[in-house]
Amino acid sequence: MSKKIILVVIIFLIFSYFAYPTTFVVQETEKISLVPNATDPDADELVVTYTSPLNENGEWQTSYGDAGEHKTTITVSDGVIDVSEEVLIVVTKKEEPPKI
Repeated sequence: MSKKIILVVIIFLIFSYFAYPTTFVVQETEKISLVPNATDPDADELVVTYTSPLNENGEWQTSYGDAGEHKTTITVSDGVIDVSEEVLIVVTKKEEPPKI
């Protein structure tokens, strides 16, 4: 059998239930930072990528006007297999100060 058939790579993208639920709620102007706890049983080097609105470090500094629901995908790759998790970020409207 080829190595590819025998090779079973299991990548766990684990989000602690309390720290990383599937849905995150923040207020406008708050910063969100997501760092997955990913492991590879073969000890391969893992690469984590994020889709918008998160940057390449899994961070997003929200601002006024960002209120709403934003879907993002976190992908972990060992170079052979990719595992993705979709996350929902809900940004709630923050009261803005009055302008004179």
